[in-house]
Amino acid sequence: MDEETVRAFASSVEISLLAEAGQEWLNRIHAELYRAHSRHRFNTARATEMYAIAIERSVLAKMGDAMGSMTVLTLRRSGITAKMASELTDQFKEATGATDQRPARTGLLAMIIGK
Repeated sequence: MDEETVRAFASSVEISLLAEAGQEWLNRIHAELYRAHSRHRFNTARATEMYAIAIERSVLAKMGDAMGSMTVLTLRRSGITAKMASELTDQFKEATGATDQRPARTGLLAMIIGK
């Protein structure tokens, strides 16, 4: 994917996150992350996954099901979702001073319970 296309997709994600549905998703994620941080259960990998979900759901809400689904798949394949989710996680960690307080689950436990 060329640089211009990546910028176009990144812009569409930013617009989706600024829309009402995007703000609702971000507010939900922030509330959950603050709760996890206050209970000493914050985990960077989980926060990044949560932000990725918020990004995808925001794009779906803004663009509709058919176009949104194609866009989400393209965002996943290009790595834009992961990059933007990581950036949002870093911003949250800087704003709150959060650090990993619980190691990520691995192995069989991760498959059964999830991260």
